[in-house]
Amino acid sequence: MSNETQEDAQAAYTRGTNHVIKNDYDNAIKEFTEAIRLAPDYAGAYSTRGSVYLQIGEHDKGANDLTKAISLNPNDSGNYRNRGIAYIQSGQTDQGINDLTRQSRLTQTIT
Repeated sequence: MSNETQEDAQAAYTRGTNHVIKNDYDNAIKEFTEAIRLAPDYAGAYSTRGSVYLQIGEHDKGANDLTKAISLNPNDSGNYRNRGIAYIQSGQTDQGINDLTRQSRLTQTIT
């Protein structure tokens, strides 16, 4: 990927985070989606878009994005925490507990 494409993806991500700050979730999702289009392996864009989906109650979409973020960056404990919450909120308690346990283990490893 060219530096220009990476910079464009980062710019879209930054715009998305600015929309989140303003609680403008629809435009935030659009910007994170653009960042992902430009940089399909951008774990942070999947993670943050997944978190936005959770905030607006779209737990399945959030869990899907967080699963992708985990596949790209399996050591980010926050993605397991957020996906665990998504699973629990959508009634998938066992999967949620598994993710929260994984998050706890990763956090203990880091500290």
